[in-house]
Amino acid sequence: MSIAVSNVLGSILRAGSSQGLDQAALARAAGIAPETISRAKRSGNVELRTLSALAGAAGLELRAEPTSPTSSPSDAGTRGRSSLADPRWGIAWSNRDMTRQALVANALLNGAYAPILEASAEYGIDFVRAQWKALQSARDGRIAKRLRARTDRILNNIEVGFVRAKA
Repeated sequence: MSIAVSNVLGSILRAGSSQGLDQAALARAAGIAPETISRAKRSGNVELRTLSALAGAAGLELRAEPTSPTSSPSDAGTRGRSSLADPRWGIAWSNRDMTRQALVANALLNGAYAPILEASAEYGIDFVRAQWKALQSARDGRIAKRLRARTDRILNNIEVGFVRAKA
């Protein structure tokens, strides 16, 4: 499943769960067979109308928004909306316009796989690794050994996954 589809489906399932709907109940509320969600998760393919029906059942609206006309690819992610600013990550708190450096630093210090993967998918593994190196230097080695080892392992696994995905 692509990261984008996986994130959308995951967000929908979490929204349903927050309303007390498990995967099967959400599927029934959307008018689809529960197996459809399992199949979508397994195959990585899901129809847009299925996602839309699930989103509606979870109280969400599935939509596409235009990007800012003033932004350019070279400054994308410097400031502005980032998927890491979504409250579900608990990284941006009340400031959805944090710099990408701050968002990535918070994801790295969180030490959890999902936000680090999201940061790597959005900004690139090289940028995330550079931020990790800068963060370790700025803290003069005051990052706990356990967090350092876990984050290094996560970054290595993500990099391997990206290499395999390109092949």
